[in-house]
Amino acid sequence: MWQTWMAYLKRGTGQTYVLIAVAYTALYALSGALEVTPYNAHVYLAQALLQGHFYVDGVPAFMEKTTYAGHTYVAYGVTPALMLLPFVAIWGLAVHQSLFFAAVAGGAVALWHGVLGKLGVVSERRWLLTHVLGAGSLFWFYAGEGGRTWWIMHIAVVFFLLLAIYDCVGRQRAWLAGLAFGLAVLSRQSVFLALPFFVFVLWRDDRATGGPSIGGKAWRFALPL
Repeated sequence: MWQTWMAYLKRGTGQTYVLIAVAYTALYALSGALEVTPYNAHVYLAQALLQGHFYVDGVPAFMEKTTYAGHTYVAYGVTPALMLLPFVAIWGLAVHQSLFFAAVAGGAVALWHGVLGKLGVVSERRWLLTHVLGAGSLFWFYAGEGGRTWWIMHIAVVFFLLLAIYDCVGRQRAWLAGLAFGLAVLSRQSVFLALPFFVFVLWRDDRATGGPSIGGKAWRFALPL
């Protein structure tokens, strides 16, 4: 029975990805993400966006902010706030930011497992490298330390970068990679330095399949970006 179970996991089915995401979400939650963090600037920013503006007047005094033209702004990447929009629309400032991004981090580990499969990494090595990211790197700290404003921007970057890479090494729809990469950049602007990787991978595939020399997939990547 154990061998049957392991063989099922090694196939990398959709159920396997869900299992990985749930298991790591639980790990990160138990590591500290169950606690409600007071550093939830992105929840305030999401609420402001739902009201049609970027300024966030009335945020707690301990949050990093700047004032311009009589309004207060928080100086963080906007992507985590965009991810929180539907939940803040329902629950307002009561959204559990830490737990939400523990789930996003669990999804990132599942995406990494998928990327490894697309790259031809199989069997025990694939599982080992999956756990190296999920529980053998600083990613565990960012996901389980408490879901603070600074950490969740890194979690968003990893999630969307892995989504972009997964598309590039998989179906290469290109528009999905461009959208995901753009959201990663909007979380931490320095991620833009990874742009040549995606352009090269998509251009190389165009050349290999006889596509346009200027890179048809590269254009589909660029538009949503």
